[in-house]
Amino acid sequence: MRVEEREEVPAAVLTVRDASGAVVRRLTGPVKAGFTRIAWDLRYAAPQLAGPRAPDSDAEDPEGPVAAPGTYSVSLALRQGGELKEIGSQTFEAEPPASLAGTTSRDPAT
Repeated sequence: MRVEEREEVPAAVLTVRDASGAVVRRLTGPVKAGFTRIAWDLRYAAPQLAGPRAPDSDAEDPEGPVAAPGTYSVSLALRQGGELKEIGSQTFEAEPPASLAGTTSRDPAT
């Protein structure tokens, strides 16, 4: 019974890696029936843990730096019984927002 109390709750684990294979961020989500969405905010993990704060505090969690545009990969694994079982992976391109990429529309008459 005590083993069950110490057992981690099953979770979906997304691991985002850069083009060199270095881990950029790990995200976890629940394992439940139906559709579940876990989104990466295109940021690295915060450089340090947040300090203690009151439960009713409106303070936001610290954010890490924004990831540079480029090629990234993400792998999905299920954590259950203390073990990770990889389900699949995919490569994708992260692009800067149009407002930062210099692709704003300009009036040709000016």
